[in-house]
Amino acid sequence: MDHLLQDLKYAVRSLVRAPVFTLVAAFALAIGIGANTAIFSAVNALLLQPLPFGRPAELVYVGDGRGPGAEREEALSIPDIADLRKESHTLAAVGAWGGGGVTLSGDGDAEIIQTASVSAGLFPMLGIKPQLGRPLEPGDEGPKAAPVVLVSAELWKRRFSKDPALIGKVIVLDGKQTTVVGVMAPGLRFPLDDDKTQLWIPLGQGSIDHDLYEVRGAHFLNAIGRLAPGVSVQQAQAEATAISTRLAERFPNSNQGRTLRIAPLADELSKELRPALLLLLGAVGFVLLIACGNVANLLLARASARQRELAVRAALGASRARVVRQLLTESALLGLLGGALGLALAVWGLDLVRLLAPPTLQRLREVRLDGLALGFTGAVSLLTALVFGLVPALLVSRPDLQQMLQQSSGRGSAGGHHRLRGALVVVEVALSLLLLVGAGLLGRSFASVSHVDPGFRSEGVITAALVLPKERYGGKEKAKLKAAFLDQLVARLATAPGVKVASTVIPLPFSGSNISLSFTRSDRPPLPPGKTQDAAFFSVSPGYFNALQIPLKRGRLIAASDLGSEAKVAVISESLAARYFPGEDPLGKRVVVGGAGSSEREVIGIVGNVRAVSLERDTTPQLYVPSHDSPWDFVQVAIKADGNAANVIASLRREVKALDSGLALDDIKPLEELLGDRLAARRFNLTLLFAFAAAALVLAGVGLYGVMSYSVTQRTREIGIRMALGAERAQVLRLVLGQGLKLSALGIVLGGAASLLLARLIAGMVYGVSPSDPLTYAVIAVLVGAVALLATWLPARRATRVPPAIALGAE
Repeated sequence: MDHLLQDLKYAVRSLVRAPVFTLVAAFALAIGIGANTAIFSAVNALLLQPLPFGRPAELVYVGDGRGPGAEREEALSIPDIADLRKESHTLAAVGAWGGGGVTLSGDGDAEIIQTASVSAGLFPMLGIKPQLGRPLEPGDEGPKAAPVVLVSAELWKRRFSKDPALIGKVIVLDGKQTTVVGVMAPGLRFPLDDDKTQLWIPLGQGSIDHDLYEVRGAHFLNAIGRLAPGVSVQQAQAEATAISTRLAERFPNSNQGRTLRIAPLADELSKELRPALLLLLGAVGFVLLIACGNVANLLLARASARQRELAVRAALGASRARVVRQLLTESALLGLLGGALGLALAVWGLDLVRLLAPPTLQRLREVRLDGLALGFTGAVSLLTALVFGLVPALLVSRPDLQQMLQQSSGRGSAGGHHRLRGALVVVEVALSLLLLVGAGLLGRSFASVSHVDPGFRSEGVITAALVLPKERYGGKEKAKLKAAFLDQLVARLATAPGVKVASTVIPLPFSGSNISLSFTRSDRPPLPPGKTQDAAFFSVSPGYFNALQIPLKRGRLIAASDLGSEAKVAVISESLAARYFPGEDPLGKRVVVGGAGSSEREVIGIVGNVRAVSLERDTTPQLYVPSHDSPWDFVQVAIKADGNAANVIASLRREVKALDSGLALDDIKPLEELLGDRLAARRFNLTLLFAFAAAALVLAGVGLYGVMSYSVTQRTREIGIRMALGAERAQVLRLVLGQGLKLSALGIVLGGAASLLLARLIAGMVYGVSPSDPLTYAVIAVLVGAVALLATWLPARRATRVPPAIALGAE
């Protein structure tokens, strides 16, 4: 213990005597440790921590096995889920939910509240209980049950002033009196990763699932199951496949080709975040390695200067182990100092991450430093101290005593040290180029996505959403009232100041909603059971195409005369025409949209393709019908503004209130913002990766500068002799530059080779550019070479300015 205290005291004095060295080394480590701590905190919270539900390892996602590449989302119907509950022995429970929105009216202003329709057993299966009242019960489900609702703690506080007497009271949702039976605990986020849902209603009570409760072909629900005791995911999948086969045989029209897919719920939730987070974790790992290389170089240079001191200690009887322990003690203190500074940087970095987190990555806003992250920081600090301190300590702990004691200077022979320092620089340059190539590929990919033509013009378009309550506008008997409301709203908005074109649509591109319906051609035989022709479905008012400037290719657009007409019409996209009418003229042909019982529609026009869900994916076939034909109660407004957006929004609010004071608007925002949200995750990942790559490049440049500066110092006498013998400054400059550029070139070659391997790993994250794009590699290589040239030129320039007389006297 006494020896340890002595080593600590000596290490503190040694670091204090060299403040520049200590600060430079500590800040280099802080950058690497801080970045690793921040990203690890995100990885820990989003990928490693168990889900906040009871026995999370037993929870599985249940979906349609056609996968994410299918044209329709992975979803199930209510009858399918009921059959799965009956027939499955590997799943102890199955719960389902679907999204929606309702208008909350009564006390206070009307407002749209995001809701989720959930099966009664879902929350008990997850171990979620209300803090007040009771959970939903099986008797609450179905269109014929008495309307009840669960309220979020946040809405209870904001709208109802945390009144405990709210339980049992009636509130008005979509004009329907609904009894509050429970208040959920604070912070509940369900559906998963959604912090906007504030009401939970029983399945069958929502405006959509009310009408589709017994429709087997209506696949719109997400589902979660809990594995029975002792059952594996593979066993559950085998049984689900068998159930799918039986359902396809019994119900070929709706279930042919559909296969239930079972996957661990934690993996399903993280599948979109995992690649980006692991990429960033690898990036900050490289930054830390570069920082360690820099500090190891600093320690080698400092140890070389201290060789005479170490020789004296060895001559006085200090063992090699004691010298190594002393040097490692200094490294450990340096690592802990870097860890403390890195922790401060991590706190600041997480604040920045939460600030920059896009709406599509809401979970990032909840990432915090916890005990595990603090332990990670401590472990990384000590590990890096061992990594960057051990090799220098071993190299300098066995000096040539006679040679060292005879030298009048603290400089000793450093040939082996210099080779090691050069190797470290090569590795740093290679790693920095590797990171920059990854950032460059993602940057070019982002640029490619940003320049994708979505098929419409978002500039100057204001959007909003509203829910038309079923009690007043729902059902076939009230369809005329609903149509009249939409017509009046569009007509009033069209004459409002600053409005060029007003229209309604369901669903709006990039709003997060999409509808896919099957259709058939009337002039062709019926499709075989289980075979469908699918198209993205849009219900639009006549001005919609003009508002978004979607080009008409042939025929005509939907007109006012088509609204409410017995002659049903449809407009199709070029992609639908090419796929389902190859070599034919679709105009005048008739289609049936939505299956048996639907009316025939004449194709009257062909419009350009629109990317409505993703900029990266090719456009799916699209089909447009007049707004009066829409069965949905949820409506979105698209207004082409020709003036101040605030005035247009004010007009929109005023006209809606004038037509129906019980309605509320939601999600009022420019269409450009909706489009930008689709790029937000890419932009966020790219920003972080570029920041880490830039830090790596700076650290590598500093490392190269340090090596060359030390080399120039070691070769001062040699340079003086060369200049005394007539060497020109340009020759000396080339000599030093050549040494540094050789190291850089080797690092660039090795980094380029490693980048080709990296490209394979991130191939799925790039768009519009080859993972082995030569232009990206060339530009990054030139950039790294330029930084290396600058880092080498500065010491070389200094070497040429040393007078020969001074250089020759530098012993």
